[in-house]
Amino acid sequence: MERQFIQTTVGRVIFNSHLPEKFPYVNGLLKKKGVQQLVYYAYLRFGLEDTVVLLDHLKELGFTYATKSGHFDRHRRHAHSSDKYKLVENAEKEVVKVQQQYLDGAITNGERYNKVIAIWGDITERVADEMFKALENQDKEGNINPSTLWRTPARAVRNSRSASFPACAV
Repeated sequence: MERQFIQTTVGRVIFNSHLPEKFPYVNGLLKKKGVQQLVYYAYLRFGLEDTVVLLDHLKELGFTYATKSGHFDRHRRHAHSSDKYKLVENAEKEVVKVQQQYLDGAITNGERYNKVIAIWGDITERVADEMFKALENQDKEGNINPSTLWRTPARAVRNSRSASFPACAV
């Protein structure tokens, strides 16, 4: 085997050190599609058991470095306002009441559906508002790295209503 020098990053060296020895060196940005291809290659080349072990190692590697960098903690703070759990819990109780009204024959299935959608739509907006308030406060305090907020494909858009509500609620 011929030794050669390549230009790479420390992160890629660490990442590649967790790949099987016979795995080719990955020297590029891995987005979702690239990771899918990497896993598929591992599955074809090494089989299911070794691929599962590889995925466990990579997951642990990701959590380890995300936590060390502080990125993981910051994201968790942004994603969960203190009132979020209470709001969702209250919404679930409201949905149960609406479901009971339907079972009692007080409302039609269409009315039940519309009420449940309205409940989750309202809660989604309220949670988003709470998150934006928390982000604005943290931004004023200088505790936000804005680049971490916009690197993900799923961006929060204020005043846009999400069409995805919990399927079990409807």
